[in-house]
Amino acid sequence: MKSACLKTAVLFLLLVLLSRCIEPYLPQEITSADNYLVVDALLELGNDSLTVRLSRTQQVTPKSAAATGLPESQAKVSLEGDQGSRFVFVETSKGTYQMSTPALKEAEQYRLSINTSASKEYSSEYVPVKKSPPIDELTY
Repeated sequence: MKSACLKTAVLFLLLVLLSRCIEPYLPQEITSADNYLVVDALLELGNDSLTVRLSRTQQVTPKSAAATGLPESQAKVSLEGDQGSRFVFVETSKGTYQMSTPALKEAEQYRLSINTSASKEYSSEYVPVKKSPPIDELTY
């Protein structure tokens, strides 16, 4: 009986001591109040439509670790060509901007331009348009 009580007491003391060794790791990147603009877009020739999703980062804490980004609404999103062409996206739902496939030219380079509702301007670098090759066969 004394042996069982002694083992239980030692086990309890060991668990208490081991639980005290854990320190939470909270780097500045996940605890700061910064809310960065996140742009999710894939612009390709041959797609039926082009979609851009805008959201904001948010503080990551143990309570909100599974939360998604906050949508960035009421922004003006456009696709600009280096030869003067310009195509405007329309907001279809909060943070989601779409347009029917514009007549993109392979010879022209394009950039994404974003003006947020807070009057902040963002533009990507000009990049060439890539055409995805057709899928000739699927195997598994």
